Amino acid sequence: RLGFGVFQKQPFFNRLLGYGGSVTIPSTIDFLPVTSIGDRTFFSCTRISSITIPNSVVSIGTNAFQSCTSLKSLTIPDMVTIVGDHAFADCTNLATVTLGQSVMAIGDGAFSDSTSLTNIAIRGSVTNIGDGAFADCPNLAAITVDALNTVYSSESGVLFNRSQTSLIQYPQGKLGTYPLPNSVTNVGDFAFAKCSGLTGISMTNKVARIGADAFQQCVNLTAIILPNSVTSIGDGAFFGCTKLTAVTLPNLVTRIGVDVFNQCSSLTNITIPNGVVEIGDRAFQYGGSLPSIRVPDSVTDIGSWAF
Repeated sequence: RLGFGVFQKQPFFNRLLGYGGSVTIPSTIDFLPVTSIGDRTFFSCTRISSITIPNSVVSIGTNAFQSCTSLKSLTIPDMVTIVGDHAFADCTNLATVTLGQSVMAIGDGAFSDSTSLTNIAIRGSVTNIGDGAFADCPNLAAITVDALNTVYSSESGVLFNRSQTSLIQYPQGKLGTYPLPNSVTNVGDFAFAKCSGLTGISMTNKVARIGADAFQQCVNLTAIILPNSVTSIGDGAFFGCTKLTAVTLPNLVTRIGVDVFNQCSSLTNITIPNGVVEIGDRAFQYGGSLPSIRVPDSVTDIGSWAF
């Protein structure tokens, strides 16, 4: 294939490492079209402030622009179908992103740690958004989705699947309390991770699953009421929720997973139902405010460093 990354040893690419400002990628080199930007092609080119990608490009590789910390805005051309894993991760000054109309896949962590990003609009063409694509973006206040998208949807800036049965990503920049829509049955992995502005959440009796690390490091979340419909709570679900004071686990939960309440240092009360059979490794480690805890007779397995 002809990809821009294969020219990394050529003088043109070497000049990019030494100079900053605006960079325009050529649409052809030696009369051949540039159709892809290879893995790590512009990795850590910290002086580039803007980049123009030609319409000939159809894919952007893994880590292609990671740690381009001076990059401020980005327009992905309409021919691009794939944005690779961590392609624009750690672009700390990237404030504006416009996705092209043909983008189908946004890779794992594609825009993670883009701390200046305030909003993102998902096109109707997008059918796959990887894990943590917009994780650790503390100023991201809204994720919007084109109404014609058949896989994803959004409401009040929150990313869901099309039927809104699964909450995929709550923007870290949203503040205050949040009531889950009545349709939600699944809170996805990392859905609220590091949402420091989240102070409260309410759930309906339709929620069945809380994903792994779903509320990890929600440091201002003080209380949460888990409905009796919840049957599964993933590992690390409330890890590092340092202001969480009390939790009553639903009766249908049978497992308290690894690190679920690890570093919940303000936790003073926890009620474990009789159906629980397993308490995972480090489940309550560093729960320094717990004066006592009742372990029901149903428990047959307590992991290392559980308390």
